[in-house]
Order: sequence, then C-alpha cells, then structure tokens
Amino acid sequence: MPRRLAEIPPDDEWSQEAAKTFWWGNWRDPSNCLFPWLYEDGQPRPRYPMKDDWGVQPFPVDYNSEWARGRPQWEVYLDAYDAWNRETCRLIEVYRRKVEELDYEESVEVYEGKFPDVPDYPTANADVLVAAAEPDVVARKPSAARLL
Repeated sequence: MPRRLAEIPPDDEWSQEAAKTFWWGNWRDPSNCLFPWLYEDGQPRPRYPMKDDWGVQPFPVDYNSEWARGRPQWEVYLDAYDAWNRETCRLIEVYRRKVEELDYEESVEVYEGKFPDVPDYPTANADVLVAAAEPDVVARKPSAARLL
C-alpha cells in the first residue's frame, strides 16, 4: 500500500488570518524559525519527515545530513527542534480545521497521539545540563592525589 502524503492545509483566507493571529499560524514561511543564526551560512537545511500520525514517537534528528557535518551535536539538535516546532504547528492547523465543529471530547479522540514528541537531546550534552543544574556542583573537595 503506497504511503499517504502528509496533509498540507490550503493556504487560504483562513490560514492567512491564522498566520497573523495565532502563534502557530506562520509555519509555512521558511524564514520564520526559532534559531535564525544557525542558518546564516546559507547552507540548505535537512528535510525532515512530515506525518499526519506520529504515533507518539520522538521527532528524528538527522546527524548525518550534509548540513550537520562539522557542526556540534547541540546545533544539529536545535535544527531538528526547529523542524519539530514547524511540524507541530502544521499538525495544529491540520487538526484545528478537522475539529472545528466538534466538542472537546470528540476533538481529543481525533488528534490524540498524532503529534511527535520533542527530539531526543544528545546524551553527552544532556549529562552536562544535568550536572550544571545540580545546586552543589563544587561542594565536594577534591582529594590531594587528584590535585597533583
């Protein structure tokens, strides 16, 4: 069975109004990104998948893309996070249109589990963030042997 393409809502009057009034409404504009400084070099960004049902899984991070080569993992993660945000905004519009006439319980049934989880943060960087969040980072005194 051929894979169905992700739904792209029409760029109609409704979407143009949403782009001006809702925080998620400007996802179609590629220049509208969370971290513009990442793309100052003008290199093309990786293309991330779009799905109408993610089945509650993390959004992928493409560490092997041409754009990612030579960059720190945290920058590649931020690119994926930006793509995740754009995909989430697209899905909000898709499902907002579908549930417009439904009540809350019916709406939840339509879009439950459809959104991707945030991409997984690189493990090494996550360990640093956890350590930095510790309130007593320098509380332990190093042993004399480790000082030499």
